[in-house]
Amino acid sequence: MRIEINTTPDISPLDLWNKIKAKIRDNIVRTWEIVRDGDGKEALTHVTSSQQWYRKAALKPTINTNPSRLFLRIIALPDEVIPDHYTQALYIGRFTETLMEHFSTDFIKLETFP
Repeated sequence: MRIEINTTPDISPLDLWNKIKAKIRDNIVRTWEIVRDGDGKEALTHVTSSQQWYRKAALKPTINTNPSRLFLRIIALPDEVIPDHYTQALYIGRFTETLMEHFSTDFIKLETFP
């Protein structure tokens, strides 16, 4: 599953990715954490007070500049199993909620795909 975000003309996909990470680091967005994938690259995992969804999956970014899109796709983290369909859907839904709440002025179109 994946999310495709078409950014507004005044923010690049890389700028949006950096803005998302900054809000996570600044504890403005508290339900996501920056982790490393198997290649050592940054991804996001979902955090709740119960830790029920922690490291069950991750959202890994891909930056596209023409057209300006930020892609986030579900991956398994190192030493974890490939997430089931329910877990993937939960991650996509929860991150879509985060985007709508905190970053809605930074994109003109948001799509999710199975």
